[in-house]
Amino acid sequence: MKVNQRLLELVYFFESHPRTTMREIQHQLSLSENAVRYEMDNLNYYLSVLKHPEIIKTNNGVYHSTIEDFEGLGKKLRAIYKSDPQERLNYLMFKLVLTGKINIRKESDFLEVSRNTIKSDLRKIRPILEKEGILIDTGRLISGDEKIIRRFISRKYKSSYMVLFSGIGKKELINPADHLVIEDFSLLDIEKLLMHINDLASNYLFTGFFEDFLLQILVNVHRIKYGYSLKAVSRQKEQQRISKEEQRHVEKIIELFAAQMNVDINDEEKHQMTTMLVQYSDKFYNSAYQKNLLAIKIFVSKLVTAVGQDLEINLSEDTILLEGLYQHVKGTIYRSKGVFEIDRQTYIQATEAYQDLIESLNAHVGKLSQPLKVSYDDADIALFAIHFLGAIRRHDEENRKNIVVLLVCPSGYGTSVLLKNFMEKNYNVTIVATASIYQISEYLTNDVAVVISTIKLPFEVKKGIDTPVLTISPFLTFEDDKNLKEFGIIQRKNPQKIPMEKLVEVLEKYVKVSDLNCLTRELKQNFPGIIEEEKLEKSLFDHLTENDITIIDHIEDWSKALHLCSQVLIGKNVINTAYCEEIENSIHLYGAHFILRNSMAIPHAGEKAGVLGSGMHVLYIKDGVIFPDNLKVRMIFFIASKEKELLINTVMRINAFSNDLNFYDVFDQKIKEGRCLAAYLKNWRKGERDD
Repeated sequence: MKVNQRLLELVYFFESHPRTTMREIQHQLSLSENAVRYEMDNLNYYLSVLKHPEIIKTNNGVYHSTIEDFEGLGKKLRAIYKSDPQERLNYLMFKLVLTGKINIRKESDFLEVSRNTIKSDLRKIRPILEKEGILIDTGRLISGDEKIIRRFISRKYKSSYMVLFSGIGKKELINPADHLVIEDFSLLDIEKLLMHINDLASNYLFTGFFEDFLLQILVNVHRIKYGYSLKAVSRQKEQQRISKEEQRHVEKIIELFAAQMNVDINDEEKHQMTTMLVQYSDKFYNSAYQKNLLAIKIFVSKLVTAVGQDLEINLSEDTILLEGLYQHVKGTIYRSKGVFEIDRQTYIQATEAYQDLIESLNAHVGKLSQPLKVSYDDADIALFAIHFLGAIRRHDEENRKNIVVLLVCPSGYGTSVLLKNFMEKNYNVTIVATASIYQISEYLTNDVAVVISTIKLPFEVKKGIDTPVLTISPFLTFEDDKNLKEFGIIQRKNPQKIPMEKLVEVLEKYVKVSDLNCLTRELKQNFPGIIEEEKLEKSLFDHLTENDITIIDHIEDWSKALHLCSQVLIGKNVINTAYCEEIENSIHLYGAHFILRNSMAIPHAGEKAGVLGSGMHVLYIKDGVIFPDNLKVRMIFFIASKEKELLINTVMRINAFSNDLNFYDVFDQKIKEGRCLAAYLKNWRKGERDD
């Protein structure tokens, strides 16, 4: 634990808010909940050490402070604080770039470190600034374009300038860079400055105007304060592109700084401020775009063709890519007129991850964009890369070949068939078969790229398989999805369809439908592939009665629960005793692989393991029962059938139950009301609470 800026801000917040809440602290100090909790623990530790009363959290979540001597506490905490090495280096770099020089002796005293430490920091700073085009030597600024220096300060030290508007007092600051800004602007009437900029901001829709313009003016004036002004440049008289009112606000801002900070703002600086307003003007922005529209379209078309040829893919028909590039070029024309930049870190990350694409863009962008008379920096190249990466992914998605898969489960049907249907619909796979572990060799051909199993295969089975084996849940978890991606198996982006019944329901609310059959027929004809009809598929629920549902409070173990269900179906001549024995053997060998979300289970075995007919018994255990691997189950759907389609449709319905978080609440309510449970399961709709 250490004393830091956030800790001091928290202390002074409690001085003015002795009773407060987590939400208020987060809002006022712009911290996450985890950060607040960390600093609260940090603060209470120091309060205990320094013999001050700790912050108490009441039962209703209110934080209560009984500290009386905040001034004394603040002094003690600032005395404990030691400058963080990175914080110190950032301050020295700021002071050097801003003022043009560093007095090693004075900074050594101010930061309470040795002169050798300051010298060591300056050696570290040198290569950082050289990358920015700013040269230093022995604590002095040698050379650097003034606009580049100002851009660097704006990007690197924005948070320090924003402290001016945070309400934090000088006594609360321990970050030396923040302290320097507060001290240098101590005479400035912040409220008056904000008033003028706020009036200007109302003329611009660009949401970043207020903060960007404010920051740029502060940085410009700060450099002028230390004797660094823009040099006058001869230029032709330009047409006035801002209103007289805007010009008046700019003049007021200049007068404010000149009077209160004793700085001389020359004509070039005034022109620069006016130019910043022009950059933000929607009218000017759009006119620049329209003026270059044909050149932009030619540039984008040639760039897409050239990069596509380098990457050996055709991207010329990707309308999303083309529109994205048009908008990006439009924004670049806007930025190119002024001093605003995109964070260069984006380019560095893109270069590391997508070197071939970046090299292609670097080779073509500069040459092809010459007619636009704009230049693209590294960050722009990185943003171009983002647009192209999206196009490449879309191309891969459309042209991805299916991966041949063999699906394995204990019995070779049931939940595995449900998984087969789901994967073939939603993933780039062709499943040659669903097989039991004893049938693997029958279906394992050279075409099979991966064996996907819903159970962990025994070693003696696995050692005879040369093909890669992936074990997943039959109900596909998030982790399964990540593992499938490692084998190149990725979800398709299937177009979402509108349910016919829902569409008709909405239409009937607002119009009188004279012929419903005619309406549905014409909707299907006119919107193929968009409207989805509800299919009334047969399942074991169709013949479910109240006698097929058992409700108990408790049962000793899972084996007895399965036995209870099986006895009902044996009595109806649906199965014989071998069926339940097969399920129990499978659990002992492979675990309870049939357990779904929502504490539901679908125990089942193969049709050759004693299946005589079709049927289902539902067992609801209010307290639940524990299966192997500590898996709790509250509702068991014990199913059996020789008809695979009937079985699959039943499993799909139960799987839908498992995604309904309200299922048990509604079920319990219907038990309490004495309602028909079989009717509820037959007619269930997710989220509905009535039959």
